[in-house]
Amino acid sequence: MRFGFETSDLRRQLQTGGKVKNEELRNAVNHLKNAGYKTDEIGIYLLCGLPGQSAAEVRDSIEFVRECGAKPVLAEYSPIPGTKMWAEAAASSPFDIQREPLYHNNSLLPCRNNDFSYADYTELKKNLKNNSGRNTGSIA
Repeated sequence: MRFGFETSDLRRQLQTGGKVKNEELRNAVNHLKNAGYKTDEIGIYLLCGLPGQSAAEVRDSIEFVRECGAKPVLAEYSPIPGTKMWAEAAASSPFDIQREPLYHNNSLLPCRNNDFSYADYTELKKNLKNNSGRNTGSIA
């Protein structure tokens, strides 16, 4: 089972539409656990590489999902022209995403910044893979 959560940061939750709040996710996971689902069967997608996002925000979100008893799954942000976040993405990207659609590719981490580098991203992914059996605890 997989759910889109995006982030545990309340400010960014509101900025991106406020679809799911922390307590709602905590309650949903709790209900699923009570219904018999195991941690590894409940994947929670977290966006990484959002414009202005820090590696610390992603680490905090990973930790929150683990504390809820679910498995964090990173999903890389890919800017899409015409969306609400497009202007911010274009302004924050070190790539010319307005003129070159290939730079929209999420594997490039097109909105990386000084607080969230490609090295931070690869370290987060590596730590998630190495700690996939853990339910709680810090990844850094």
